[in-house]
Amino acid sequence: MVKGQEITRQTVAAELAKILGGETLRGKDTLRALLSYLVERTLDGSAESLKEYTIGVEAFGKPADYNPQEDASVRVQIGRLRQKLEEYYRTEGAQDALVIELPKRQFALLFHERPVEIAATPPEVVQTEAPLPPPPALPAAPRRISWPSLLAGALAVAVLWAGWSLLKSREPIRPSGVAASPELTELWQPFLQSERPITMAMTMRPFLRYDRGVIREWNLANLDAETQERRLRELKQLLNTERLVPWDKTYTSFGEATGIFLLTRLFDGYERELQLKRQDALTWEELAVQNVIFVGSGKAGMFERIPVQLAFEQKNNTILNLHPQAGEPLEFKTPAPDPKDFIQMEDYALISVIPGLHGKGEIIAFGGASSSGLWAAVEFMTEPRYARELLTKLKSSTGQLPRHYQVVIHARFQALVPIEIKYVAHREL
Repeated sequence: MVKGQEITRQTVAAELAKILGGETLRGKDTLRALLSYLVERTLDGSAESLKEYTIGVEAFGKPADYNPQEDASVRVQIGRLRQKLEEYYRTEGAQDALVIELPKRQFALLFHERPVEIAATPPEVVQTEAPLPPPPALPAAPRRISWPSLLAGALAVAVLWAGWSLLKSREPIRPSGVAASPELTELWQPFLQSERPITMAMTMRPFLRYDRGVIREWNLANLDAETQERRLRELKQLLNTERLVPWDKTYTSFGEATGIFLLTRLFDGYERELQLKRQDALTWEELAVQNVIFVGSGKAGMFERIPVQLAFEQKNNTILNLHPQAGEPLEFKTPAPDPKDFIQMEDYALISVIPGLHGKGEIIAFGGASSSGLWAAVEFMTEPRYARELLTKLKSSTGQLPRHYQVVIHARFQALVPIEIKYVAHREL
């Protein structure tokens, strides 16, 4: 849909070519192709009748039996394109005269002119005697724009942009707004380079309701079904109650909240957007098309059912070493805190970087026996000094970094704050 009277096929062609060759969509071939497709359908007048299924088949090459209710990839990419267009016009396209907009809940684009901001004359020099000039007459409406003409007009501009874009694409991804860290960039490169949306799935610890109030059982969510049932029977006896059921109120710990803050700060530095969801609200459909960061999910819930062969497995306050190497223990067990000095603690934590469903995408899970252990695990992957140490451990003799791996760390705390974090072991998956 065209809004404004001076928009021609040439101006739309130039604007499309500028966006396609710009920094915002650099390396994002899926979004570039989607934008071109939507421009074509908008200009030929058929975008208003577009359906999610049609876009999936025509723009994404999905099979004829594609079901949008089971595959959310079109909705995800439409949302990403909308965000990227908004980002483009906030940054490198802030001075563009023409704006291409993708409104919410529709697939037809809007082409409209950017309003011209007229600076006010300073009060001390305003000439009140002279009348204001009459507004300029509006030009005649443009002719209907055809997509073949758009392509012809865009070709020359696109060629110029393509050469510049190719050179820029060779540059490594670097953080913006924070101190550059080559170590963090290299460590998180699979997430940073991917076009998939990134979701942080956080564990919400449940309360239990009984006839005289509510209680919190910290580790109940991490127990298997049989152990969980046994623990509930013990709690009923201790509380002298017959009714003990999960409560609909939930909470997250300070360690988990701090981990989410550290990850948000990291990805914000790279200008990558994150979605935040409760783990119990994350669907398998989303897991299939997104990169996911499980925060507080060492081995529980959905993460537990992802089919992957692990080298370490977290069970309550113990990390099992499933394939111990020479000199390694069978398990890394977090000792019980000293009752005389409860605020000084230590914990083992597990970091798992694994492939997504069907080998597509990336998943990383942080887990610890305590909230502070989880905090330490995230800090180990988001601070340059720890990233530098980890890279030296992970890289092969040829300097190759494994794509998927698990890392065990040990942390000591004072007043629940990590004061020392050390690498313990790792395995390439």
